[in-house]
Amino acid sequence: MEDIYVFRSVREERLPPGDFCSEKKIGFAATDRSRYGFRAVITRAPDGKVIDAISHVAGTLRACFDGSPGASERNFYGEAADHAFSSSRSAIYGGSRG
Repeated sequence: MEDIYVFRSVREERLPPGDFCSEKKIGFAATDRSRYGFRAVITRAPDGKVIDAISHVAGTLRACFDGSPGASERNFYGEAADHAFSSSRSAIYGGSRG
């Protein structure tokens, strides 16, 4: 049997890039920075219907982007903290134009 976790991401803040998004650190010139909260989603056991889409905070993500919001291709850099399993866990995600 496998464990499956269901989270919903919620943008909590959008800011200018700042030191967190320095080009030397992330590899591209960021145009904006966002902070997201990952919320646990609670479902009803008999049918899987979502009954609470914004339960407790399960993690956070700080991310840097280039380009314009809504553009089809943007660079992305982020650092996540996973509160659901361990407050010391973190991961780095990245994507680039293909």
